[in-house]
Amino acid sequence: MKEIDFASRERLARECAGSEKLLKALLEQAGKGPLTAADHVRVCKLVANACHFGALMDTLDARPEDRRTYRFTDDTTGDVYRALLKAIAADPVSTTFGYEDLVVRVKSLCQRGQSPAESSLRVAIPHLAAMSGVLAWDDALQALEVRDPFFLFYLRWSDRLLHSQ
Repeated sequence: MKEIDFASRERLARECAGSEKLLKALLEQAGKGPLTAADHVRVCKLVANACHFGALMDTLDARPEDRRTYRFTDDTTGDVYRALLKAIAADPVSTTFGYEDLVVRVKSLCQRGQSPAESSLRVAIPHLAAMSGVLAWDDALQALEVRDPFFLFYLRWSDRLLHSQ
């Protein structure tokens, strides 16, 4: 494995949600020496583009025409499922989200007055988890878990969530 400075390694490690395999992939792309902010983005995008979640995202993005669309603070649009995926991808990196945390994250990503109703979120969260195979909803704990750190990384670094649905 190539040598990289401690600070750059730590920045990359924070993106990995505890996955040594993901960290190894990032370090292999990083090269030697300190990473600039642009290098960090380049390395993360390279690894994200090598993740194979396109078909899963096609499934998660498939939606009936009559489903309500929301406008996000990044000027993209999407349905309640897209709002949840953006919330999961948002900073700070986490693999477990309590229901209230998801509500706060979704509201912070939606333009004022454009966030899904909590009743919509309550229905969509377990449905999204069931459809994905990489997310799990614990009804008793009211918590969503990301079971695959590569999926979380893909959400955060691929360009998939940067476009309207």
